[in-house]
Amino acid sequence: MARITFPRTVGFGAGLLALVLIVFSIFGLLWGLWRPEMTATAVEGGGFAIDTTSNAQFQGFGAFVLATALLAGAVAFGVFKYAKSRRGLATMLYLALLTVLGSLAFWLVGGFIAPTMPDVTAEVGSQVSWVPSFNPGLGLAAAPFVCLLVYWSGLYLTIGSSSAGEEATAAVPTEVGQSLY
Repeated sequence: MARITFPRTVGFGAGLLALVLIVFSIFGLLWGLWRPEMTATAVEGGGFAIDTTSNAQFQGFGAFVLATALLAGAVAFGVFKYAKSRRGLATMLYLALLTVLGSLAFWLVGGFIAPTMPDVTAEVGSQVSWVPSFNPGLGLAAAPFVCLLVYWSGLYLTIGSSSAGEEATAAVPTEVGQSLY
């Protein structure tokens, strides 16, 4: 029987995909549990009088953008630091694509966990609470932006420090009696 082998690049890419989806999903689960809730009072006729003192929908969106951006930055930093042999443009762009997928997983898992519908069978005068849903829209762009920024900064600083290091070592005399001038 023939043995199928895959290139290391495929394994690396699959590992990154798994890492990003697992990390973003776990944090999405936590985000879904801690999202701010809206409260309302059941009124006559089956409706609700919503408490408008806080905007839970905007707070949830802001927390989504901030959390996914921070996660993307942490993942990009970790991949840059520990996958030195894979550094480059292809890894940076692939990681940015993965952070978009991770942000979607974060949003979907968090939305699945959070109670998004109020109890419509509530008695008149009783309080109900729920987590409002939202469309992530442009909020999905925060994670890949931070990912690209962190990874590119690492590449830029590494290239800058390696060329400066080469110039510094070239100026050091290698033989006894050799001068710098």
